[in-house]
Amino acid sequence: MNSMNVPMRGLYRRGDIFWIAYKAVGRVVRESTGTSDRKLAEAVLSKRRAEVFEGRWIGRLRETQTPLREAIQEFLAVYSQPRKVSWKDDRFVLGRFATFLGPNTHLQDIDRRRVERFQLHLLAHGISKARVNRYSAALKCFFNRFIDWQKLQVNPCKGIKLYPEAPRTHWLEAGQIAQLLESCSARVRPVVQVALLTGLRLGDILRLTWDRINFEQGIIRIIQGKTQTPLLLPMSEALADVLRGISRDMDSPFVFSQRAVSYRRFGWVRTDFVKATKAAGLIGTRFHDLRHTAATQLRRLGRDLQVVQQLLGHKTIRTTMRYSHVHPTELREAVNKLGEKIMPKQPSHFTITSQSGLAGSGPNSVPLQNDSTLRSEQISGVSGDEKMSKTVKQPEGPSEER
Repeated sequence: MNSMNVPMRGLYRRGDIFWIAYKAVGRVVRESTGTSDRKLAEAVLSKRRAEVFEGRWIGRLRETQTPLREAIQEFLAVYSQPRKVSWKDDRFVLGRFATFLGPNTHLQDIDRRRVERFQLHLLAHGISKARVNRYSAALKCFFNRFIDWQKLQVNPCKGIKLYPEAPRTHWLEAGQIAQLLESCSARVRPVVQVALLTGLRLGDILRLTWDRINFEQGIIRIIQGKTQTPLLLPMSEALADVLRGISRDMDSPFVFSQRAVSYRRFGWVRTDFVKATKAAGLIGTRFHDLRHTAATQLRRLGRDLQVVQQLLGHKTIRTTMRYSHVHPTELREAVNKLGEKIMPKQPSHFTITSQSGLAGSGPNSVPLQNDSTLRSEQISGVSGDEKMSKTVKQPEGPSEER
């Protein structure tokens, strides 16, 4: 049989025009070649299959449009929820993005201009630039997944610059810590004390259960909520005293619990903490600043950054460096010590070691014998003029003749 008459899979006729069918983005795409020439139609089909294989296929929007809300549900179910601890944040950000764009938006319709308009919308509604950057990061991750799944070719967030952020460098000094603890209510004081003594996040403190605390071994075993990584925390005597002073609720496994409040949320902690900061004159202090305080105080005690990193449960030393702050007085002390090392202060007195430095220029100037004579005079405290005016009697001894 002639090979020209063998039907090619994915190639068929509609009237006089050849059509092609091939798989892309998980579905069958049908496309007209616009020609009645079989060889040209076969070449078009081969080209499309190569584009799909090499990841260069753009396709037709009419054939590949995906409703945005459907894409969001797929992203949450397939990628975000199984892999990310913060998947609820993704759900919130993407839901707000979909609401802004409207119900009839498709994934392939979104371009850079729409993303930038969404950013301006957030800023206009009081969202900080730092928070807008978190939104942008979530959207970028979302679109990247659909590029991997071959449903998009270009990320709409590509080229969008992040807003500059001013790093927060707030921590408490010893006097401020004492004022804060004194202003705390009885129920929130131990929460604050645990935060200062351990550097734990608020969520990890509120999820702490009694079975995770071993007083005999002096350790606390927790699973960090943010990273889902285990943390073995040594327990100081001060921390053990705070924990022993907490009355246990036999109906609850948690160290900190309120029967009148759901174990899922602890709004009373934030309310009491804000009241305490206002009473202590520390308005604007966040609970997370206690974590910064613990790291900074550890560093001031001379502890290595790697020790601080392990105690705080950070994955990288770079993150720890953001938490251990340096006080301006420490910087001044450092540069002062550097100045003393590089350019030490000269002594107030000076020593003349040359005859011309002491002898006058007149005819009555007194010549010096040598440098050793001058140095001996300086040590003994007798000047050259005084020595000239005195007769120094040499000790008697045997003459050369004897």
